[in-house]
Amino acid sequence: MQKMSGLDLQFAVAELAHLQGKRIAKIRRTASGVFLFKIGSEEILFEPGVRLHLTRQSLQATDAPDSFVGFLRKNLEGKTAATIQQYGNDRIVEISAKSKERLIFELFRKGNLILAGEDGTIYACLLKEEAGGRKISRGEKYAYPKATGFELKTPEKVAFVVQENEKGEPVSYSLDKALGGKEFATFSEAADFYYASQKEE
Repeated sequence: MQKMSGLDLQFAVAELAHLQGKRIAKIRRTASGVFLFKIGSEEILFEPGVRLHLTRQSLQATDAPDSFVGFLRKNLEGKTAATIQQYGNDRIVEISAKSKERLIFELFRKGNLILAGEDGTIYACLLKEEAGGRKISRGEKYAYPKATGFELKTPEKVAFVVQENEKGEPVSYSLDKALGGKEFATFSEAADFYYASQKEE
């Protein structure tokens, strides 16, 4: 299964800009571990370590939320998403609430989801981890990974395309129009189409 790159994320986040200033209405999680955040009337899908984009897929959430989802609901539902931004070129997206809480989505390695305060103190995290001089755990201060200086290369002609096999099944997606494939109006629509047919690895 293809994982989103920093460049993919740049286009996905641009499509979330209109949700800034809208209310975080509902937080859900599916049995397979996919998170759904309803902001305004639209839904953001987050699959840790794989993808983050707007979705129109109708996914079934678990009947009873786990303690992590319960904590996110208690602290974020009903609050306003003030800003939604990508951190540099990294595979990190941050939603800051008007009330100053920070929800941090990490898409590298296994991925992570972290709720922190304005000063960076971690209130809760999906996964506790220690790597690259960072410690992700409740009560620790959140630190971004060390900068790599990696530059994103945008294709000459950008298009949101999904490549299919001879059976018409999606096998990959790209931002490069030159690669051809089924074209979509937005990155999120292309991602929805591609991932909906992928089997979990």
